[in-house]
Formats: sequence, structure tokens, C-alpha cells
Amino acid sequence: MSCTLQSVIDLLKQWDLLKRFDLTIDRNTVFEYISDSSLDIRPNTLFFCKGAQFKAEYLEEALLQGAIVYVTEDESLLLAGNYFLVKDIRKAMSILASKFYEDAWRDIQLIGITGTKGKSTTAYMIKSVLDDYLKGSPHQCAILSSIENFNGKDLEESHLTTQEPIALHRLFFEMKKNNCKYCVMEVSSQALKYDRVFGINFEIGCFLNIGEDHISSIEHSSFEDYYRSKLKIFDYCDKVVVSDELPIEHPKALFCGRGKIDPKKPLHHRISDIRVSETAQKFILDPVGEITITMPGEFNIQNAAMAAIVCKEIGVPKGSILDGLYGARVSGRMELFRSERTGNVVIVDYAHNKLSYEALFDSIQKNYPNYRVVTIFGCPGKKAIKRRKDLPEIAERFSDFIYITEEDYGEEPLLKICDEIFENIYDKTKAEIELDRESALAKALARFEEPTLVLMLGKGRETRQKRGTTYVATPSDVELVEKYL
Repeated sequence: MSCTLQSVIDLLKQWDLLKRFDLTIDRNTVFEYISDSSLDIRPNTLFFCKGAQFKAEYLEEALLQGAIVYVTEDESLLLAGNYFLVKDIRKAMSILASKFYEDAWRDIQLIGITGTKGKSTTAYMIKSVLDDYLKGSPHQCAILSSIENFNGKDLEESHLTTQEPIALHRLFFEMKKNNCKYCVMEVSSQALKYDRVFGINFEIGCFLNIGEDHISSIEHSSFEDYYRSKLKIFDYCDKVVVSDELPIEHPKALFCGRGKIDPKKPLHHRISDIRVSETAQKFILDPVGEITITMPGEFNIQNAAMAAIVCKEIGVPKGSILDGLYGARVSGRMELFRSERTGNVVIVDYAHNKLSYEALFDSIQKNYPNYRVVTIFGCPGKKAIKRRKDLPEIAERFSDFIYITEEDYGEEPLLKICDEIFENIYDKTKAEIELDRESALAKALARFEEPTLVLMLGKGRETRQKRGTTYVATPSDVELVEKYL
């Protein structure tokens, strides 16, 4: 992987991003690495000055460490020679990262999924179908999700729903090398708003739903900004599978649902004849046929339907769609554990926002009517601040008791976050702050004599907590549950 400085000039001009440049070195000079971190510099690096918190000393450090040229949109950062001044640093980084990694995404069929809830589940359902379809072939299906990233060879825990452009295109390059034919990826509102996927094209997209999440001074200033960011998925896709609950009119939209929202809206795929049992859920998806899934939660019917449509649209045969969805599992999603001795049940799930809480508790009410319910959850630091009001209100409505605990507090004081959550619980006798997740689980299982359903939410099978600016290794929720049950 290497590029010349002339290729940078040509590409920036092609995308109308270049304001001016100054080079004291030959335009045919090759750079052999790209980075946006002054802590990650190699000889002959092209360096990007990106970020609201970027400081001039970062650039100075990068140049000292071996960066030979830099890209910036900030004129105050221009030093003597060897720079590209661009109109938009984020877009420039996306297209140059793509070029450096040989536009590898063009050789992979990309499937992009956005929405407030259900992205991971739908992504893994699609991957399960594609894995079934590719069985026996030399090809693979990669996945980039908020749970983990798989490039066809290596599986790593994820810390971002959608990677920044350099990491993203490096992953595409690895996927191509590892013979991946498909990549299913979650596309966050932040990725769409800040052009992490700028310049690439998804063969098909999926817009699942929208709710009031990520609204804060740090992320999206308003619901309108959040929704507008999500709608950008249409800019990057040939067609988009859309829930009929969304108020969208777009020529690329393929609507799926039960047809109860707006009878005048075109419904390309109808869900009907839903039958739910303890072990499976069946439904008819016109025109695919009868689909059976073994993942619990009626909300997963819509996810499965959307996954089926995506796979049908890219040419996957019906047999693989049905078999793949029947066998679909998502690590850390609705994982159920039962104690034979006490009758207690624990469900581990990544549910972490208003929509996912509402769907989860609706399902719990129907399936566990005679259990005392104890909910364990927290909220992350410096993001989605509204969750600190929404989640305790929903949890209190459906729980007999609540333990408020740690969940990636990052650079914000953990106790401050927990106190803010606690303040939004009306009956303070129904809740307690327990900063340690393991202690919260132990207390929850011992709280009632009657059979208890414990909901351990937010972290799933994640094995790290963000504390300060670093990720610290911790037992996953599943490991904790297996220890106590």
C-alpha cells in the first residue's frame, strides 16, 4: 500500500476539496502510511489534522516522528511547506483513506444498517443468512458492528459502531485479502453526520427505526439533526429497506411492515400471521413465505423481516434465507440463563436506549408474568444524556427493583452519572446505586424469595469498561451470570 503525492492532488481536485497546497518535495514522492494520530506515525506518513480538539503540538509531534506531509482545513496550522489545505478534512480523509487502501470496498458487496435499535441483531441475522449461502464456497461474510468486527480472519471486540475512515478502509483491505464477498456493517448517525462513509457505496441499506437518542450538545443538537443524519443513508445506497413506521417518501425506499400505520403508503413487503411460542416465532413475509426464528422477543420479527428482504434483494435464494434466519444467534442479545435450583432467570442484553427498553420490557411482560423483575443498568459518560431520564422511567414502570451501576463512564464521574439516573426514579425505595456490576448481580439474585427475573442490560458479552480514556478488561455480563447461576 503506497500512494504518490500527485495522486493526492488529483483526487482532492476530482472531489473539489482542494483549496491549495505547498510541496517542497517531489510530487512523485511516495507516502507509505496514513494516520490521524500523532501517537501512530511511521516513516513517510501522510498525516491528517482532524478533530475539534486538535492542537498544533500534535502536528509538530507528527512531523518530528516521520510524517512527510499533512492535510488540514485549518489555515492557522499551516507551517512551512508540505501541506494540503482542504475544504473539508473529514471528506478528504475518507476519500484518501479509500485510495491508500486500494479502494478495496469496491470488491466487496456492502450492506449498511442504521436505526436507533436493532442494528446489531439485524446485522447478525443477515450474516447468518449469508454464511449459510456461502457454505462450501471459498468466500466469507465480514461484519462490522457495535459488538465485534470480523474481517474474514480476525475477530475483535468493537468500541465504535462505525469505525473512523482510516480504520474502516484498512478493514475493507483486510476483508478483500481474506476473500470476503460481503460485509454487513452498522452505520451510526455519527458516521453519517461526520462523513465516515463518504465516498463509498452500499449495494443495499436498511433503515430500521428512529427514536430520541443521542440528543445532546456532544452528539446531535436536536432530534431533527439526528433524523437528518440518519436519512443520509439514502445518499450512499442503491436502495434502502425501510420500516413502514418511518415517515419517509423516497424513490429508493422498499417498505416493510404490517401495513397498519398508513394504508396509503406503498408496502412492498407485508408481515402477517404472527405466531409466538416459547421456543420459536413464525410469521409470513410476503412475498418470501413463512419464516421461523428461534430468537426471543416479538420485536425481532421486524428485524428478521428486514434481514430477509435485504438478502432477497441481493440475490440470496429462499432456502438460505429461511435456514440462516432459523439458526441466527446474536452474542449478548437476549441470552437467557436459568437456575434449576432457585428458578431464577437472568437475561443478558445490550438494550441501552429508550426504543430497545420499551421493546424488551413489552416482551418480558408477556413471557414472564409471574416473576419479580430486577433490572441492572447504567448509562455511558458524555453521550446520549437523555437516556439518564428515559431509561429509569421505563425500568421503574416494569421493575420491582433497580440497581444502577457502571456502564462505560469514560471521562465523566461514575457516581455523578448514577446520581442523575437515580434522581429520575420516582419511588426511591425501588432503587439503589451499586457501582460494581458483579455486586449488583449478586444483590439482585438474593433480593426476593420468589422466582426472580434479572435483566442485566447494556454490556452483553463486552469484556471491557471504558474508564477515563482507556478500556479496562472486566468480566462480561455473561461470565458474571454463569459464575452466579
